[in-house]
Parts: sequence; C-alpha cells; structure tokens
Amino acid sequence: MDTSDAFSSKRSAKLFLEGHTLYLLSRNNAPRGKVLRVPLGKPVLANAETVVPQSEPRSKRLRPSKTLLYVIDSMGGPSRVRVFDQKGHAKGVVPTLPASACTAQSSPHGDNLIYNNVSYLTPGAWYRYDPATARQRARHCFRLHRLISVTRKSHGSGQYRRTAQRFP
Repeated sequence: MDTSDAFSSKRSAKLFLEGHTLYLLSRNNAPRGKVLRVPLGKPVLANAETVVPQSEPRSKRLRPSKTLLYVIDSMGGPSRVRVFDQKGHAKGVVPTLPASACTAQSSPHGDNLIYNNVSYLTPGAWYRYDPATARQRARHCFRLHRLISVTRKSHGSGQYRRTAQRFP
C-alpha cells in the first residue's frame, strides 16, 4: 500500500483491518475526522472511499466489528458512539450515560462492542452492547475486587512477599 501521502505533515490516519478491508480514521481535508475504506485486493490510498463523512462532532476513535463500524465522537467533552454498517449507512447510537465519556474495544465475538462509560455522577463501568437487541449490559467481571502487590523481601535474595487488600 502506498502510504507516503497518508502520513505527511498535513494528514494523519489510524488504521484498522477487518476481513479483507482496511479502515482508516483520517483527518486529511476533514479536521474533525472521516472514515475511509481501502480494499486489500487493491491497496492504493488514492482510491480510498469515504464511508463515514466528517460530521459536526469530532470523531476520536473507530472500532470496526464483523459487519459494523463504531465511531466514537467527542462533543466538546461528552462522548457518543455512532453505529454504521460497512457501507456507511447509519444504524443508530449506542446507549450511554448522560454527559459521559466512552472508550471502546471491539468484541472478538461478532458485532458486539465492549466499552467503558463514566460520568460525573456514575463511576466507570464496562458494558457490552449487542446491536441485535440494541441493548447494553453491565459487565461486572471487570470490577476491581482486590489489589495484589508483590514486593521483593530483600534485594538479591530472590524471595518475594505477596500482600492483598480487599475492597468492599
């Protein structure tokens, strides 16, 4: 792939590979970000197709899944997660806490999205969004129940001491 133009001083892009397609979150001629698609069969950046055009909020992150694209936008502080199919047709918005921030990871299982959501009134938690039902579920398995620290008993002795502290 010819990427000489993609990373010049005026342009920047983040690359994601899904199946036989390369997706890019590009800021070239789109300071708020746009999503481009390049087929791996003909990987020429000049022929990249705009899948999700630039919009009013700034697109911060892109998370492709098996058949969907999740675009995380920054709206002056709060975040929103928009859902698109791979042709760029809008499919909705992931439900999040009001006035909150999101970080996300694509799930290795199909089109689900794993994301962290935190607001001023609600502590951060991990959620799983299922696009088939358009519902979110809290994933409590990620909560911190105890902190384990390992310290060396004495320098050079090779012995270690393990201490654990439980959280309510």
